[in-house]
Amino acid sequence: MYVLSLGLLSALAAQAIAVPIAADHVVHERRGYVPDAWVKRDRLDPAVTLPVRIGMTQQNLDKGYDLLLEV
Repeated sequence: MYVLSLGLLSALAAQAIAVPIAADHVVHERRGYVPDAWVKRDRLDPAVTLPVRIGMTQQNLDKGYDLLLEV
């Protein structure tokens, strides 16, 4: 019975820790729908430059370029 209670308590504690905290999350831009005029077509030419804005915290700026290339 003690082991079962300890396991249940550990599972509840792990779940409570894993719950995301909304205070750290900031939505800078949101698109609520996909316009009807958008149609998926061919791949984009690799020479085209696409402007991208990414909101990051100060502590990860040195890893930003590597993380962007992983996407």
